[in-house]
Amino acid sequence: GDEILTCALNFATPISSILQNNLRPVLVDTKLGNYTMDTSMLEDAISEKTKAILAVHIFGNSCNMDDVMRIAEEHNLYVIEDCCDAHGTVYDGKKVGSIGNMGTFSFYPAHQMTLMEGGAITTSDDQLSYLLKSLRMWGRALPCKFCGNDMSKSCPINHNYNIAGMENYDMSYLFINIGFNSKLLELQGGFGLEQLARLDEFNKIRGDNFNYIVNALKPYEDQLVLPQADKKSKPVWYSIPLTVSPNAGFKREDILKMLTEAKIEYRNLFTGNIMKQPAFRNVNFRVHGSLNNADLTTTNSFFIGCYQGITKEMREYIVEKLTQFLDSHRR
Repeated sequence: GDEILTCALNFATPISSILQNNLRPVLVDTKLGNYTMDTSMLEDAISEKTKAILAVHIFGNSCNMDDVMRIAEEHNLYVIEDCCDAHGTVYDGKKVGSIGNMGTFSFYPAHQMTLMEGGAITTSDDQLSYLLKSLRMWGRALPCKFCGNDMSKSCPINHNYNIAGMENYDMSYLFINIGFNSKLLELQGGFGLEQLARLDEFNKIRGDNFNYIVNALKPYEDQLVLPQADKKSKPVWYSIPLTVSPNAGFKREDILKMLTEAKIEYRNLFTGNIMKQPAFRNVNFRVHGSLNNADLTTTNSFFIGCYQGITKEMREYIVEKLTQFLDSHRR
């Protein structure tokens, strides 16, 4: 029955993670252009069952973490940052993933850096760190820097909690959590170190591509809602999210048809309003306020790429095709 606050515009995995832990997702709306959670709705969405805020830095754009952290502190809530799209994004001088209690990162090939698959979790909390390392290794007890695995001692991170009758058991096969098998391969680790060394270079190219395309689309803001960042955020954009304005003179299907014919890849805006997705239609969500903007992303939004493999010639071609289409649908 414990509740986790998050955004209706999301990806499947944050919501699935909430549900797989027998928790209840509480949804607030998104902000058009920004596409992160509308933090002005968070405070009123809190109930006596609320335990955490899952802040998704979607498309590389940071949530308003001032609001998130202030509300979390006032109500004694955990903050988990979903940074899967946001490797290198900075909010108010801090890297995302270092602001809340934990941050999650994905190394799927489409992200700013990749290990081909897998992910990582960041935390500065020793107790959470021990728990996370145990969970990724089947729930096994691990060496403890506080008590040295002396089961007769009390331990500040409680790793030896509730082991009566198993004190002298082989530590390699002492299981203190119900865990997972979520370890990366050493090969992936080596690959990731090389990618990490190039992350700043990759992010600069992404930023250049993003700025070039978005700046070229500024004369068309009556037709497309362009992406925008919080004033304290320096995003490393995963993609270029766009929303067709209701009075644009064309529908999303029209511009997507053009992109398909021009061989320019696009995707819809992840789940849109996740409540409408087939897997989640029977979930016992609690919804705070309207989800009008999330609904609009379901029907009117899409994104195109800004990844580091896009050359100057490619981005010029993208702009050419988009502006030709938008000019042809001027009213």
